[in-house]
Amino acid sequence: MKRHSKRNSDPRHGNAELDKDSHDEDMKRENQVEITRLRFMLRQKELDLLRLKEQIEKEKLSLSVLQRKVETEIQKAQMLVSQKDVELQEAEESLSGLQEVEVEYCGDGNVVEVTGSFNGWEHRVGLELETSKSTGKQKCWSTLLWLYPGTYQIKFIVDGQWITDPQRDSVRRGHITNNILKVDR
Repeated sequence: MKRHSKRNSDPRHGNAELDKDSHDEDMKRENQVEITRLRFMLRQKELDLLRLKEQIEKEKLSLSVLQRKVETEIQKAQMLVSQKDVELQEAEESLSGLQEVEVEYCGDGNVVEVTGSFNGWEHRVGLELETSKSTGKQKCWSTLLWLYPGTYQIKFIVDGQWITDPQRDSVRRGHITNNILKVDR
């Protein structure tokens, strides 16, 4: 004789069993859907992270290029500063030999200037009237020049006329007479 199990023979139990199986299947499907959704989100986050990583790498490269440019510019600036320091030192050394020289002229005239070999005879330097040194009709004029030690030829221009000062030493070459200006060390 066949025996039926209670489980199979009870119709209520069969429906419960089907409900439970159906519920389990539904849960499996929901879990699978959730797993698929989470995998998709995870993949999206991985892609986002990959894009961020690429962007960071590009930015690092850009920063590296910029850093090299800045370092190059700093080196150029440092070289320029060094060159300018050398130029300044050379200028200071060349100027260290300059001497302050007062050039005076006493005589008649309203405008007195001086020029000479000290400036290549190119520019006239105006002399100022020294009222404290002027006596009667004779006026005294003076100016300060910065010159290197040596001997220079000079000439005064009084009211537009080129003249020599008879009170000063002079040198004559051919028909040209110039005054001598000596600058000592």
